[in-house]
Amino acid sequence: MKLPNSYGSVTKLSGKRRRPYIVRKTVGFHIDEKSQKVKQEFAIIGYARTKREGLQMLADYNKNPFDLTKAKITFEEVYEKWSKQKFKTISNSNINAYKASYKCCKNLYETPFKDLRLSNLQGVIDNCGKNYPTLRKLKVLFGQLYEYAMKNDICQKDYAQYVDIIQYKDRNPNKLERNKFTAEEIQTVWSLSEDKYYQTILMLIYTGVRVSELLNLKKENKKHSVWLSESAWTEVESRYRRDNCSTRNEFIEKAICFYSGYLDTEHADEYLPRVLADVLEGKLGALGNRMGHLLFKLSVDQNLMGNILAADIEIDPDQLRKARVRCVKEVKETNGEISFEDTVRYQKGAE
Repeated sequence: MKLPNSYGSVTKLSGKRRRPYIVRKTVGFHIDEKSQKVKQEFAIIGYARTKREGLQMLADYNKNPFDLTKAKITFEEVYEKWSKQKFKTISNSNINAYKASYKCCKNLYETPFKDLRLSNLQGVIDNCGKNYPTLRKLKVLFGQLYEYAMKNDICQKDYAQYVDIIQYKDRNPNKLERNKFTAEEIQTVWSLSEDKYYQTILMLIYTGVRVSELLNLKKENKKHSVWLSESAWTEVESRYRRDNCSTRNEFIEKAICFYSGYLDTEHADEYLPRVLADVLEGKLGALGNRMGHLLFKLSVDQNLMGNILAADIEIDPDQLRKARVRCVKEVKETNGEISFEDTVRYQKGAE
């Protein structure tokens, strides 16, 4: 089967290879200095085990083209780019935790980020031998890296959300049994809230920050107390880890930004559910491609008909100009709803 021009190609390489088919696309041409012949310049989309798999890879690329230079960015490079931004905004304890989690991912360092799959991420979780708190931080790291990568069009799908760490929940020999403050105990603390030490306890209860994070606060980091209902706080407790947030504060801040964006209609598209946005983008992209093909075909047919008529019919320039003026007027008045029968009647003088 011959592929369309500019579509790309799937070619089998010589020798024994695990993925012998190279999927590539022409991105330009140059003149070879020695032979003085025109040579194609290719960008490699990827490698496939079978020709069928390669054709599917090529079809996926043409449906949703991505920057082929970004396709080569490795896990290590994404981490470096992300950490330069992220580490400016978090505490030293969080930085150290992320660095420790990153060291568990050595097998992924050289892998192109877009080629990562769930099995790669889950393999790190299953084989690193770490306790549950470390695995939880590791999953948070995966989530942060995928969020950065998708924002920068490095990959199209977030596999981090499917990583399973629940099976290792009991793998924590150093786990401390903690008892939450009861409503009565919190009321007791409130009754002593004139004391600055009890104020500190209330800050810890209502903000959800760690003791280390509280101690790392600087004067320029202005903090605000926010009072939430019991039901709202329960929602925060149950959801902040599912969103790969390291603290409750981070989840609350993201929720506020999300709702503010929702209220701002100029940026509403950024706050559609990711699945819905992907579906709409795919459907509209397919519709746009189909409409483009149909319009192209229609233009070709119209051009062909025009040439055939022009070759067989004699008409002076003045008549042609008047006919064009009338056609423009009719199309504007009827929004293009003109039938062939109406045109025939007009030409025969039976308007």
